[in-house]
Amino acid sequence: MYLLTPTQAETAIACVCSKVAASRVPRVQIPPGSLFSFLGVSMGQKEFEKMVSFLREKNARFELLEHEPVFTSADAARVRGVHASMGVKAIVLKTASGGFVLACVPGDKKVDTKKLSDILGEKRVFLASPPEVLELTGCEIGSVSPLCAIFGIRVLFDKTVFDNELVEFNVGLHTHSVRMPSAELKRVLAPQVNDFAL
Repeated sequence: MYLLTPTQAETAIACVCSKVAASRVPRVQIPPGSLFSFLGVSMGQKEFEKMVSFLREKNARFELLEHEPVFTSADAARVRGVHASMGVKAIVLKTASGGFVLACVPGDKKVDTKKLSDILGEKRVFLASPPEVLELTGCEIGSVSPLCAIFGIRVLFDKTVFDNELVEFNVGLHTHSVRMPSAELKRVLAPQVNDFAL
């Protein structure tokens, strides 16, 4: 039996869907980036388990939150009942030289790509594509976590993330978040900290 990786399977499904779309068969509308959700497969489950295990192995103090599916920082803050600034938004960016970084900023801020480019010594940085994000993290956009750093991605935090005593962030699934002291997050990840939030 030949087993496909999640990325290979999604590519194969996308190919089939495009051939169907090109034919005269009526189309089925599937939201972008949610082919696995459409098929009832939970993306990020394995990554979720690895991240929670990582926190436990590090003896981190954290609380696991379960909630309705959220896809934006604003939605996450609303569901968690906190100000968006308490959230940590993890964004996968691609560099001009072809590398990838995970930039983490408060939920109510954006990444200043010019500042980040200068910090990295790159000509420019830009958002990674949804397939690239999935390949690197195993997570869909909107569920990427600062803890994806454990998968070997270089991570940078904006210094203002640590202005909050407590922070909350996605943990690989749209339906789960982690709440923990920002000092604990800093301890377990030991990230590079700079000033690049807008």
